[in-house]
Amino acid sequence: MTTTPLDNSTQQWLEIEVRLFAAAAQLAGARSVTVSVPWGSCVPQLMERLIAQQPQLKALAEASRWAVDADFVTDDFMIEQPSIIAMIPPVSGG
Repeated sequence: MTTTPLDNSTQQWLEIEVRLFAAAAQLAGARSVTVSVPWGSCVPQLMERLIAQQPQLKALAEASRWAVDADFVTDDFMIEQPSIIAMIPPVSGG
């Protein structure tokens, strides 16, 4: 079998539980969604795949912070194992 750039059969995929809060949970109709990403993906790739599944989350996802194991992570955080990652939308109030 020849592997082409479009052939993902040899790539390891990870199941990521994305926890949603506040308006994001309301828009998705769920407190979490499962997103499959290739091993070694970073937050922008996770966000892209989340938006593909839940397009109504686009604006919130782009404005949100992301956390793994209760620690905020930056866009260059590499996802190397199945994880629970929280999408923390911006909050307002006074």
